[in-house]
Amino acid sequence: MIGSALCFFGASAQEQEFTLRGELEGIQNNEVYLLLRTETGTDTLARSAVNGNSFELKGRLEEPALCLLSTGPAEGIRLFMENTEMTITGKLPDTEITGSKSHEQLEKMATLSPRLTEIQQKLGAISQAYREAASSNDTARGEDLLEQATSLIADREAARQDYEDRLTEYIRTQPATFATPYIILSTFHRPDPNAFLPAFEKFPPEVQNSMLGKVLKARLDELAPTAVGKKAPEITGKTPEGEEISLSGMKGKITLIDFWASWCGPCRRENPNVVRLYEKYHAKGFNILGVSLDKDAASWKQAIAADGLEWSHVSDLKEWDSELIKPYAVSAIPHTVLIDENGIIIAANLRGKALEDKLAEVLGD
Repeated sequence: MIGSALCFFGASAQEQEFTLRGELEGIQNNEVYLLLRTETGTDTLARSAVNGNSFELKGRLEEPALCLLSTGPAEGIRLFMENTEMTITGKLPDTEITGSKSHEQLEKMATLSPRLTEIQQKLGAISQAYREAASSNDTARGEDLLEQATSLIADREAARQDYEDRLTEYIRTQPATFATPYIILSTFHRPDPNAFLPAFEKFPPEVQNSMLGKVLKARLDELAPTAVGKKAPEITGKTPEGEEISLSGMKGKITLIDFWASWCGPCRRENPNVVRLYEKYHAKGFNILGVSLDKDAASWKQAIAADGLEWSHVSDLKEWDSELIKPYAVSAIPHTVLIDENGIIIAANLRGKALEDKLAEVLGD
């Protein structure tokens, strides 16, 4: 629902119209088009002939929306349109867009993540170079590139966390626009209700009642029961040996609920780190309950043995129809929930260094 709603905008009609005047160098087409993705496809909101480098688009939006200005066969500019006077100028691909408060916020969001953007660009270049090395059977070059990528991926997680922290603070402290729900939903797979529900209550009514405003509120309400500070819902399931065990029966100072599956690549890649942390902190009271979204019992058991996962495991072997994941609103894996000895959620979705840092904080290094 969220994925499709991110592309759909439509609610109460506004009487105003938009005008987008452009002066752009490098346009490849004789016409430009303003496109809006909907639940059923793509609508053309407006089109204009290009006179030299100039064009003018007019139309009306039911509500401010993220649109695409198509300037060539494979060229497009993302902009958050409002029913107002807007301008776009520059030399492609560098542009300046004015007149839309929502778009200004979208651009501000991009400035919060220079390190993350840099890392993603480097990873893109490495990926392209790796494909070239593979096509020429340059094994040594490929191995070197993989090593570089592995190092950057670790850096990316830290940069992403820093970006999400900065963005959360920005949204908490700055006035909301129609772009704010889009920014939250497109950035955070599981937006923190503790951070964003209080912020949402301060959004202008027209933003709260927008299409994406309603989607955001529904998502936050869905996640609220398993937010940090709440009692972890009970999990009762069967182990690979057929024994029934429950989360409430786990003993220890801190327990990690690890939602995973044998077929989940990112889960399997994270397993060596979890094994290392289990070996380091188990004697200090760290336990793990693995909750598998597998369907095939043999694959589940084989993955446990192959990865050396020597902790408790449960599954009902129903994949995404599993009753075990529903109270936690799990819609992607890997996903983790960390609870204290009283069953209170103290952290969520921690992996890698973030998980290690939290364990060191709670249990001591």
